[in-house]
Amino acid sequence: MSDYKCAALMIDALPRPDAMLGDWDYDADRFRDDLIARGITQCIF
Repeated sequence: MSDYKCAALMIDALPRPDAMLGDWDYDADRFRDDLIARGITQCIF
């Protein structure tokens, strides 16, 4: 299972970050769209 699926499940349980740094495992359009909707700046490489 990709890491972003676990991160997507946990994101509501954590304090809201201003930004997220992640590697290619987090590169999924649905997850990126969710971060944008929450106002979280993303840096996924």
